[in-house]
Amino acid sequence: MKKNLVALACLILLGVVALPAQPSRSESNLPLREVTLFTSGVAEFLHRGTVEGSGEVTLTVPAQQMDDVLRSITLLDLNGGAVEVVSYPGGEDPSRQLGRFPVNLAEAHRLHHVLRQLRGMAVEVRYEREGRPSTVTGTLVGADSEALLVVSHRERALQELPMEAVASVRFTDEDAHSEFERALSALEDLGSPSEQRAIVVKHTGSGPRTLEVRYLMESPQWHVSYRAVLQPRDTSVLLQGWAHLDNTHNADWEGVTVTLVSAQPVTYRHQVWQPRYVVRPPWRDAGTSTLTRVPSPAPAPAMIQAESMSRSAADSFISSVTPTATAQELMTGMAFTLPEPVTVRRGSSIMVPLVNQSVPAQLLRFYDPRVDGEQPRAAIRLTNNTGRQLPPGPVTVYEGGRYVGDGGL
Repeated sequence: MKKNLVALACLILLGVVALPAQPSRSESNLPLREVTLFTSGVAEFLHRGTVEGSGEVTLTVPAQQMDDVLRSITLLDLNGGAVEVVSYPGGEDPSRQLGRFPVNLAEAHRLHHVLRQLRGMAVEVRYEREGRPSTVTGTLVGADSEALLVVSHRERALQELPMEAVASVRFTDEDAHSEFERALSALEDLGSPSEQRAIVVKHTGSGPRTLEVRYLMESPQWHVSYRAVLQPRDTSVLLQGWAHLDNTHNADWEGVTVTLVSAQPVTYRHQVWQPRYVVRPPWRDAGTSTLTRVPSPAPAPAMIQAESMSRSAADSFISSVTPTATAQELMTGMAFTLPEPVTVRRGSSIMVPLVNQSVPAQLLRFYDPRVDGEQPRAAIRLTNNTGRQLPPGPVTVYEGGRYVGDGGL
């Protein structure tokens, strides 16, 4: 019955439904206050809180979302302070990043994988000999899965210790110990691709101030489904619309302002987290060959001249939906606020009402000879008198208390 239900509202380019803000208990030390969901596959997150003097705030985001966050993050110190620097773990390949340290922990799965990289370093080895704990301090000569070799500083003798007897190995050289600690710290920061990454914002100023941080992350589209309830011999239909929201992120949305925007701003994937290297041509001797010519950079695209939209055309794009709420006209559309706050736990979804009112309806006979044969179908024409355009979505149709078919709005 998809073609049987005809509605006036088809598509919205701009439209907003907002839910009131409440204090958040976000894992970040700058609370999450607002989430704006777009139908273009991204969501905007706003953290806002009070900071005192100079210091740091930390935001944690999934590793796979770092590109979107870093290319969109906007920082505002609203009361005379300043954001000094933003630091975060590098996006370089973990093996390459860990390979810069004297001890490469990228492929270190067993003790001897680490020890064989410590040749020539001063170490203290604790081990068991004949059931008794012992210690030897010296220079590490080599190691494999069976044993390690150490030149004892005290005895100036080469000792072979079974690997299964080794309990621990400690650096006695302070510089080597410091480098090993840095390698461990880098390994902890890298984690796995599914883990969180910490973004640290350093701010400067005096006294209490309000700090805001905004950024984008990939998010599922919010979508709408409708129900139409017909009463016998009635010329109106109860139209009920619900918006479906999905929190697929790694943090709870608790008591935040959730705004639904039925618009599709242009959005792309940008790679900004990983370091960028320039491919340079090798030098070739002029006596044997000519230099490789480096191609000129491509010209920048011409600026697109945008024409201003007329008032009547802009008005046709403005729409929002919500039940029993007062509307406020904004520059980008109409905003409607629901009376209750919204909480969505991570990995959970909710439905919120967008419209719940009677609209005029007309019963029709719908006939398409290509598919209907000799039997026409019943259809309903709805008149959208809600004062707002409604996003497209499926409609489940009931007559009284009985399901009679499906349609589309």
